[in-house]
Amino acid sequence: MPEARQAIAACYAARGWNIRAEDLILASGSSEAYAYLLKLLCDPGDAVMIPAPGYPLLDFAAMLENVRLVPYLPETAGGDRPQITPASLERSAEDGVRAIGVIQPNNPTGAVLLPEEIAALTSFAEARGISIIVDEVFCDYCRPGVRFTPVQSARAPVFTINGVSKILGMPQVKCSWVHVDGPPDFVQAAGERLELIADTYLSVNTSVQAALPELLALRHGIQGQIRARIARNERAAAELMAECGAAEYAPPEGGWYLVLRFPKEPDDEALALALLKEAGVYTHPGRMFGYRDGCRLVLSLITPETDFTEGLRRILAFVA
Repeated sequence: MPEARQAIAACYAARGWNIRAEDLILASGSSEAYAYLLKLLCDPGDAVMIPAPGYPLLDFAAMLENVRLVPYLPETAGGDRPQITPASLERSAEDGVRAIGVIQPNNPTGAVLLPEEIAALTSFAEARGISIIVDEVFCDYCRPGVRFTPVQSARAPVFTINGVSKILGMPQVKCSWVHVDGPPDFVQAAGERLELIADTYLSVNTSVQAALPELLALRHGIQGQIRARIARNERAAAELMAECGAAEYAPPEGGWYLVLRFPKEPDDEALALALLKEAGVYTHPGRMFGYRDGCRLVLSLITPETDFTEGLRRILAFVA
C-alpha cells in the first residue's frame, strides 16, 4: 500500500536519509525479505557471501532457495577490533558468487561497520559486478558515540532490509521491507521483479499495512524503553564480569546481544546444554551463529533485568 511505503520513507527522512517510497518492497519479515532477494539474484547453485559470525536463519533461507552460502571472516591484528578488509574478502571469494551480505550492527557481535569496511565491501562488489545485501535491523540500537553509516555504492546495487520486529520490538506484527538502491536502470528493473515476487505471495497483511503509519509513530517511546533495558543489563554484566574471571566479552557497539567467551571451556554446545539442564539457564551456543573456534555463549540483552542478572550469575558460578 502507498500509505505504508510512505510511512517507512518518512522514518528514514527523520534520520536524514532521503529515499523514495516507490523503491520499497514489503515482506512479512526479514527472513522472507532474504528469500525474495535470493530468488531475484540467484539461480540454483549460485552463492552469496555472508559474514561469520552472523544470522543463523540465513542457512535455512539459502537452503530453501538452493543457494550456497560462502562465509567471510573479519581479520584480527594484534588484539585490535576484527575488521573486514579487501584481503579477507578476496580470500573467501569463489566462482558463482552473486551477492555479498553484511549485517550492521552485526548479529550477534554488535559490531558497526567502519568507513573503511564499507569501502572494502563496496569496492569488492563493484569490481565483481555483484549486489550488496545489507541487514540493518538493529540500526536504531547503536551505543552512544557510535556512528552508524549506511552502506551506499556508486555502481553496485544495494538492497537494504529492515522491519518492525526490531524497530518496534514487535516481531508478531510481521512486516519488513527491502529498499532498492543503485544504478537507476537496475533499480527500476529490480523493483519490477521484486514487485512480481511480492505480488505472487501477497504475504503482508493488509491490516498491518494500514496500521503502519500509527505504529511507526510509536517507535521513539518503544525504542527508549528497549535502550534503557539494554543499558541496565550491560551495566549488570560489566559488574558481574569484573568479579569473576571465568569469561571474557567485548562491549557491543550496537544491537541487543552479548557474546561471552570462556577460555577454559572446550565446547559451547555442551556448555549451553549443561546450563539448561543443571542451572536452569537458556542461552545460545556460539557455533549456532557461525563461530568456528573457542567456546562462546550468546545472551539476549532485552531479557527482563532481574532474569538477566540472575541468569548471568548462574552461568558464571556454574563455569567457575
